[in-house]
Amino acid sequence: MTTVRSTLFGGALIAAGLASNAGAQCGFDSSSMGFSTAIPGTDYSGSYAYFFSDFGVSDGRIFVVNSGNFSNAPDYVSVSDSFLNIYDATDPSNITLLSSSALLGGPLFSDSRLIEQTIHVVGNTLAGDANDRVRLWDITDPINPQIVNEIDLPGFQGQLWEENGLLFCETRSPNAIHVLDISSPLAPQTLDVISFPDGVLEMGRPTGSRLPVLSGAGIFVFDISDPTNLSIAGAFDTFSVFGTNLDDPVIAGNAVVVREGGTLRVIDFADPANPVRGGDVPFPGSIDRVFTSNGFILYVAADTLIEAWDLSDPANPARVAGPANSRTVQRLAADGGVLLGVDNLNLAGQLTAFNVSGCSVLPTVLNAPVSRLVPESTTPEILSVNASAALTYQWSRDGVPLADGGDFAGVTTPNLSVAPNANTEGIYTCTITNADGSDTSGPSLLGVRAGAPSLPGCAPADLVLPFGVLDLGDVDAFIGSFLSGCP
Repeated sequence: MTTVRSTLFGGALIAAGLASNAGAQCGFDSSSMGFSTAIPGTDYSGSYAYFFSDFGVSDGRIFVVNSGNFSNAPDYVSVSDSFLNIYDATDPSNITLLSSSALLGGPLFSDSRLIEQTIHVVGNTLAGDANDRVRLWDITDPINPQIVNEIDLPGFQGQLWEENGLLFCETRSPNAIHVLDISSPLAPQTLDVISFPDGVLEMGRPTGSRLPVLSGAGIFVFDISDPTNLSIAGAFDTFSVFGTNLDDPVIAGNAVVVREGGTLRVIDFADPANPVRGGDVPFPGSIDRVFTSNGFILYVAADTLIEAWDLSDPANPARVAGPANSRTVQRLAADGGVLLGVDNLNLAGQLTAFNVSGCSVLPTVLNAPVSRLVPESTTPEILSVNASAALTYQWSRDGVPLADGGDFAGVTTPNLSVAPNANTEGIYTCTITNADGSDTSGPSLLGVRAGAPSLPGCAPADLVLPFGVLDLGDVDAFIGSFLSGCP
């Protein structure tokens, strides 16, 4: 199997392929594509040299900033300038140019940092680092972007990420993480600030309701579901297990991945209050190691190789694609079916867009709770579901989603607590989801019998079930109980 990759080099995109292991979970597209982008700038009739500087991928679009030095005849005075290209990547097998801006009279942002992604989009606002300020561009008219604001935060700006329409900005000296609402770019708001001690601070990409942060001797996962009040969901003491030479925290499904030398260490945060060490992911090659994630898939690049790993079981990482040849990638970013790799060693820069729409890990219910008939009681019944690759859980009764409170607790967890009474009889299911899909458990019947309790595991002779309907499943349960020696 192969996947398509489009390469932006000297303004042009060309097609190439990424091989996958036989039987791999990643299904790659093999169609080819190619298109070219002319350099805007008839204002510069002399020589020019431009290079790729910044990039981002968001909501099916790729944003590419090209910067460079131009000289204009007849005096050939050197001028620094830049322009913005926007591509449609909703079909990763057919990436097309949407717009190419006019020359902007200077750089969009201050520099190109060796991190996963350097610019981010919220609505029609493009955000990036500009001399340790967050610069905001209005791209409502992508041909003529306009600077609308700059946010000056204390200290030196580090990582910048977007999630759920908000910006998460890491600053150093002082060490802090700022949550910014730029929905009104002329009047941005700071929703929360989390301070950290001096020393190591590395913020990873926020994913859903979680934010990974490497600080001091540990890796922390913050709950960002309330952006006005970030809280620690879990922490793992990396110092006593791995040492202090760690960097680049990344969330992949229920795992947090950090780099230690030539190995990626995996920590299982499925139970954030009790994280445990998972397996290791070895790097291909030895230099320029970078990695990013998309759902439960971890993408790893080093030297001229690239791989995809399934981390749905953090204890047993499994390579599902590669190693395959690629250019010397120094940065990676993933969004939906697109994986972007950046080669900054080439003077002109090169952006490679891999079609990874087939790289997904669907959630799967492994087993559901057994049906049961129980006595009415104040002692709760626990209904549990086991699943793989699940990020969210939602229990339902008779097809109606439940909410915590009253007779129910844990409605968004694997374990549902139910107070057995006449009001809670019914058919229970649990729907699990992740970014790639969903799965629903088979129906589990909870019947409640008033009066004397039945023997454990035994069905009473006078079955009284909800809805007044006796089906084959009830007959099976009764016969099974009788053959097991129940009265």
